[in-house]
Amino acid sequence: RIFHIPGGLFYYSDMPKLGEMLYLPAVAIGNEVFAKLIHFLFGILCSYVIFRISRKYLNIKYSLLAGLIFYSSLVVGWQSITGYIDLIRTFFEAMALWGFLEWYESKDRKMFLESSVMLGLAISTKLISIGSLLIFTILIVYVLKKWNKSTREIITGILVYLSTSLFVALPWFVFSFLNTGNPFYPLFTEFYKTNLSVSLLNPINIF
Repeated sequence: RIFHIPGGLFYYSDMPKLGEMLYLPAVAIGNEVFAKLIHFLFGILCSYVIFRISRKYLNIKYSLLAGLIFYSSLVVGWQSITGYIDLIRTFFEAMALWGFLEWYESKDRKMFLESSVMLGLAISTKLISIGSLLIFTILIVYVLKKWNKSTREIITGILVYLSTSLFVALPWFVFSFLNTGNPFYPLFTEFYKTNLSVSLLNPINIF
């Protein structure tokens, strides 16, 4: 069951757990091997999404190569044989990017919302995905300015995207807040120091 474990040792108990929720049926009917197979499947799905995004700009040969390069990464290969949740998060973030590109090309508002929902699922899988909200905010500003939209329309677009993504992950924020008083626990606590400072903007530190 989902419950709060006090103390700093198991602070993960208050973090979003969509990925772990997907493993519940696998563990219920089998063992951890089935859970690992689910994670493996998401690695394959990530490669497929990368292939589909690449096909927008490259021929089929180079699109297949893009997916192959991704899966040839040692980190991806290692993750694929574990019961972690990183490839699930990667899949949802890649889907968010795919939806965003579809919206950019077609101006279909449904794709815009789909992108925000996918990012919300990524946040529901791993809390640090919330940082991608900043990336997509910048992209939204760039696209809407390119379309000569007004400042009001740009702000509206940003608010719709952010609120949709956060609403999808809202149950996890509420759960964390009720147990710890911090909706983003353990971020901004002594258990998970973010070390945010102006020095992060230093190009040398970024490199």
